[in-house]
Amino acid sequence: MGKCVVAKSCVGTPGADNSCGDGTEGCCESIAVPGGAYVGLDIDGKTPIKASVSPFKLDKFEITVGRLRAFYNAHHGELRGNPPAPGAGANPHVAGSGWRSSFDVRLTGSWSEINERHVAACSVGGDNNDYGAAVWTADAGPNEDKPINCVDWYTLFAFCIWDGGRLPTDAEWGYVGQSGDENRVYPYGDEAPTWLGLHDAIVSDLTDPPSTSYKFTYGPLYRGPSDGAAPIAPVGLKSERSRFGHADLTGNVIEMTADMATSRPSTCNDCGFVAWPDPPQGPPVQPPKWQKLDASGQPVGDEFGEERAAQDGIRLARGSSWQGEWGGHHMKNGPNRFWLPVWRTYSAAGGRCARD
Repeated sequence: MGKCVVAKSCVGTPGADNSCGDGTEGCCESIAVPGGAYVGLDIDGKTPIKASVSPFKLDKFEITVGRLRAFYNAHHGELRGNPPAPGAGANPHVAGSGWRSSFDVRLTGSWSEINERHVAACSVGGDNNDYGAAVWTADAGPNEDKPINCVDWYTLFAFCIWDGGRLPTDAEWGYVGQSGDENRVYPYGDEAPTWLGLHDAIVSDLTDPPSTSYKFTYGPLYRGPSDGAAPIAPVGLKSERSRFGHADLTGNVIEMTADMATSRPSTCNDCGFVAWPDPPQGPPVQPPKWQKLDASGQPVGDEFGEERAAQDGIRLARGSSWQGEWGGHHMKNGPNRFWLPVWRTYSAAGGRCARD
């Protein structure tokens, strides 16, 4: 098991030290995952897929605010002028899975852009006075040990590369999420998290019994418009762990993977789907707000419609979040994949790194 000192992002500050989880765990610990096979599902959520992965490492915890802040500090807030090298962060088993220079334009170029992107420019959930839950603060604050949210795929990928890793494939994430060949329904076992049972296992809102109000397992039980990030917990706080020891696979934030949203073959051996479209080149811009396109390609302002950012492609996100994600706690038989435009930033989405 890798310790915190191995990763650049653990610089000894809150959320980037040895006080995660039970208070004594390294926030940057990465767990060795043995290779193996499991039965997953295709992106339709129904068709069985026989998948196998080679040995790799997956970080125990989701990327924290404190660790991402260390990344920004190391580059003085200027990522666009200090991008990853082309090909960096490649999965050794997946051709063409490394960083592309065409991605550079999507990185932030200043602290003002960083502060805007994680809050005001968050596509969904950036207004903490209107049911938003952005965890980022311009200066280090009380959320440093919480998982970063309102973060785009490019930033996650660049962070993992700088930190000595990469983004996991959908197959790798699924293998850990189902606890390998045990094919668990949930990472910790087969019992559903409910208020009468394992409500203390995950960071989520549980919908049993049915109610018009949310019942969150961390922070206030019911959601108020100005609660902000209160329902999001410090990483690893809850008891839910996979067979291998990974935390928060069914809570806190859903997690971006390297994969495009495309159908899988019936047998998937170390597969990754990375025929990513290159983003349009031009003046750097912030992620666009969540909008629907009409037939002519113009946004029509539908908050729950298609994202203009879909021109950069779609990625798969895995797991579940503090919001519950419509039953996404289920690893084996539930709708635990989400299709997110690369440019979409969301108060329920973040990520964690894989390593080789």
